[in-house]
Amino acid sequence: MNRTNYTLVSEVRGNTYRRLLDYALGECSKALLVIRPSLRQELSVSEALQELEPYLADTQVTSEWPGAILYGEKATVRRYRYELGSAAIFKRLGEGLYDWEQPKLPEDLCLLREDEVPWLISIAHEKDSYLYLSDEERAKLAAALPEVDAILKRDEAE
Repeated sequence: MNRTNYTLVSEVRGNTYRRLLDYALGECSKALLVIRPSLRQELSVSEALQELEPYLADTQVTSEWPGAILYGEKATVRRYRYELGSAAIFKRLGEGLYDWEQPKLPEDLCLLREDEVPWLISIAHEKDSYLYLSDEERAKLAAALPEVDAILKRDEAE
């Protein structure tokens, strides 16, 4: 299946953020968050990780994850089952995609399909996010969430 990156030209926040996360329940089965030991962490990071713990699928220490490559350092990537309970936590802890940034929260909320291919990628500290969609997936998203479709820009470099 051919897929293309569609950049979100403005941050998804508030009700649109919550609706996107709800919509993703039909598209995704995993979520990931990143903890970078080189960055300061407030207590809210530990509290978020503790709240998400029942949904934890695995952790990996690595220098790369969707949308990011670290040079000279590693981070802990925590993968969660993406289901109603975890989605509710993501919606409650953040008001938008770029809230997922240390020191307040774990970094870079990403959502993955069942086959592990990314669906939503965010790099919060760069204020960058995109959806990786086929033409059919884009049309389905546009019908369900026109407010998200309105801020998508096809990456012509693909």
